[in-house]
Amino acid sequence: MQTPAEKFLISRAISFLKNKSKQDKKAEVINFGAGKSLVLEEEISQQTDHWVIDRIDIDLHKVNHRLVRNCWFGDVCQTNQQVQSGKYDLAIANYLLEHVVDLKKASSEMSRSLKKGALLMLTVPNPEAPEFKIAKKMPLWFHQLFRGNKNEQEAYHTYYAFSTIQQLIEVFEEAGFCQQEVVYYPLVSAYLYRFPVINLLGKIYDSFVLASGCRRLMGNVGIVLVKTK
Repeated sequence: MQTPAEKFLISRAISFLKNKSKQDKKAEVINFGAGKSLVLEEEISQQTDHWVIDRIDIDLHKVNHRLVRNCWFGDVCQTNQQVQSGKYDLAIANYLLEHVVDLKKASSEMSRSLKKGALLMLTVPNPEAPEFKIAKKMPLWFHQLFRGNKNEQEAYHTYYAFSTIQQLIEVFEEAGFCQQEVVYYPLVSAYLYRFPVINLLGKIYDSFVLASGCRRLMGNVGIVLVKTK
């Protein structure tokens, strides 16, 4: 199920890449923690195709897509030799950072890969939201069972090395980024979609949280950062 933060990321990436294409520049994109899914590439390429993308993940996933150039094995917390410094116009990390142990190393590696003025687009859970305060205390097997995953590799350990979204942004600011946009969405119902009755209660809760405007209760966050250094 696609989250509001993913939709936000896709819309911002499309706008950025369309603007690049008007400048007659073929944008270079990198997807950190790309996984198996090609949803982002597919949806963005339906609107603009004047770009190429490299993908890197802790598990090597070879995928086929007309705009995918390379699929690499690598850890965002390390310097990956295959990722050239100052090469990319745009970096994407879709629900990656909650699985990262060392945010300073990850932010440094992402910063190293980007040109000055390039964008970094992130989607992350909000660790202050009640559902994630509960989720981060649950064992891996519980997340696999809850999601209905039979393959152990479809669920990964979460570390939540950041306790607030602001703390996460500050780490990236130290690595040379500046905040451009941050959006919050409630999303309890999406995690309960397999359970019809409970899902309805989740939708009611989400509506209440959205009406209240309380960001601490909103578990789904999209972030756009600009590399300034």
